[in-house]
Amino acid sequence: YFTAHYLAVIDAFSWAPSDRRVQEFITWVRTDYHGIVRLRNIYRPRLFSCKGKHDAISLCQQAEDQGLGKLTREKDAGGRERDIFILTKED
Repeated sequence: YFTAHYLAVIDAFSWAPSDRRVQEFITWVRTDYHGIVRLRNIYRPRLFSCKGKHDAISLCQQAEDQGLGKLTREKDAGGRERDIFILTKED
C-alpha cells in the first residue's frame, strides 16, 4: 500500500505543467473527437489556455514532439486548407 501511494504521489509531482496540459489535451482529443481534431476546435473556445491559432499550433507541436500525434494540413471538399491534429494509434 505505501509503495503504491508513494509512486502515485511522486508521479503527480514529477509532471511539469506543460506536460500535464499536453496529457489533458490528448485525453480530450481521444474521448471527444476520436483521435482527429481541427485546430479551430481548440482555439475558438479557448481550450487549454490557447488564445489563438499560434497557441494551438504550439500545443500540437508539443504533443508531436512527444510522439503522441501529428499536425497536418488537409483540404476539405471545398478546396480550403485546414490544420488538423491526428493522434497516433495505440496498440
